[in-house]
Amino acid sequence: MIAIKQICGDQRVTREINLKELAQLQAIVNKLAALLKALSSEKLKTVSKKETKMSKLEAAARADPKIASILKDKVVEKVIIVPDKVVNFVLKPEEKS
Repeated sequence: MIAIKQICGDQRVTREINLKELAQLQAIVNKLAALLKALSSEKLKTVSKKETKMSKLEAAARADPKIASILKDKVVEKVIIVPDKVVNFVLKPEEKS
């Protein structure tokens, strides 16, 4: 028997469990850990695809001759992209001499 402490609401409860129960709890914890890892991995893939699409949109906008001439010799502080709508370049203000 092993004594474990649980938090049930506001109360701390100590109860004894046997090794079989402990093994079952460990199996549940391992399954949850694997599930969380899989979910976070899937989320990263989704974010990665989105970032790839955004960078392609930005590259296409920068490749446009008119936009390229506007951005020439400017510092882009931020790029705001609304897919299928607009690519916005926020430029750093020029220093006044």
